[in-house]
Amino acid sequence: MNKLFQLVTPVPPGAILLIGTQAVDNSRLPRRLAELAPRESWLDLPALEYPAVRRWAEIHADELRASRNDETNSHVLDALAGALWRRSEGYPLHLRYLLKSLEAVKGYITARDIEHLPELSHRDITLYYARFWEDLPDESKQVLSLLATCDFPWSRAAIAECLDPGHRNLGIDGAIRRVTHLTSEGPLGLQFAHSSLEFFVRQHPDYQNYGARVRELALEWLRTRAPDVLRWSHGWLLAAECGDEESLLRGPSRAWLIEGMARRNPVHIADRILTRSAWIALQRGQLDRFVQLRLLSDYLSEAAHSRDNVVEPLLAPQLAIHEDPTLLHRSLSELKSLGNLELLCLAECCECVGMTAAVGHCFDRVNSRLRMGQSGGQDAYPRMNAVRCLARIAAFAPEVEPRNMLDWLRRQSHTKWGAALWTEYTDSLRAHRRAERLRAVIDGCEELPVHRAKAFSQLVLLACEDRIDVGARGKTAAAQ
Repeated sequence: MNKLFQLVTPVPPGAILLIGTQAVDNSRLPRRLAELAPRESWLDLPALEYPAVRRWAEIHADELRASRNDETNSHVLDALAGALWRRSEGYPLHLRYLLKSLEAVKGYITARDIEHLPELSHRDITLYYARFWEDLPDESKQVLSLLATCDFPWSRAAIAECLDPGHRNLGIDGAIRRVTHLTSEGPLGLQFAHSSLEFFVRQHPDYQNYGARVRELALEWLRTRAPDVLRWSHGWLLAAECGDEESLLRGPSRAWLIEGMARRNPVHIADRILTRSAWIALQRGQLDRFVQLRLLSDYLSEAAHSRDNVVEPLLAPQLAIHEDPTLLHRSLSELKSLGNLELLCLAECCECVGMTAAVGHCFDRVNSRLRMGQSGGQDAYPRMNAVRCLARIAAFAPEVEPRNMLDWLRRQSHTKWGAALWTEYTDSLRAHRRAERLRAVIDGCEELPVHRAKAFSQLVLLACEDRIDVGARGKTAAAQ
């Protein structure tokens, strides 16, 4: 953060830089912020008024289950928003925690369900955390300490394995449930919903005891039961926190780095390991080891820079052979960093295993890049790469209607890749056995005989491959 503030300050004339932060200690703030904006000049943001909470409830209508008969009911949203506003007192982070707590409600959510949730009595989130911590059982404090100690998501099963390796504590599942409303759950597991809670746990006096214990348990779990990618990524770092810096200093090697890159292990973690190891070498005056580690860092940077041409095409075969059981969910957790070809490969894999929502997420990610002019990649024609991938995903993305896709393809006709997109789309329709959608293309582009002929030829090939009746719409739809 200090480096960032050196780049953005001083603010040039005519510009305004807005900084939003919790009221944390000055030691956690960039030095220049304290110089340019003394704490006494800060302004407290007011709590949200009811109209703002009502708008927030609209955005989260699906999570609040506000739909009745497939339509969002305005009266239902009014009642839910009113209850949320009263319960949260307009405090945004409390709203997030209330929404997480409501996940346990079965069926439709009512205002009474919200009113019966545990009271969030402090607008000062630190006071809320302190009160909540005091009421927690010992096992739940261990769960929060584990999440604060290890910088990676934890599945519920992994938490139970780590904290109760002998399977003697029948209350561990309940201990996890007590704190899940303070977490967000992604494809890989649980993490803190907000960094303020992680900071609170680490700064709490009790953490000195809990932290030491969970570090030992986590290190043992990493060594004996964790997936390979977590052992590779965090074993040495956690061992160093426990006092064993020698493993971190001597462990990284060229073979280790190549293996990690071949398995698509996190690049930022590899960089963290090499940086920390190099610093230890420098502190000990081992300049030869320092130079070796910095060379590995250079190799890593160069490989990451060339990942579009080297790494992206490998995702499809790696997913197909199931070499790493965590790869699918790891990829889903890092959609923002995946290239367009990787998003296509991931969408096809998810379609094969019935994860239709994930297919939609991949489509939305590529589509968003195109709309925002962030096609990504270092390819000579990054936009062409993106639209090709979008056309292929659209063929089997459940929410993409063929008529909308035909309109989009027509709008692309003036581009140099316009004709190729028709081929990509219809080829993907056949590859994913979408006979009905191929028929929709044929019916919807009568004025484009060349493209209509491409779609018809793909439908005929599909009919031969799957022995379907080209004219039997109902039977084909039922087979799909």
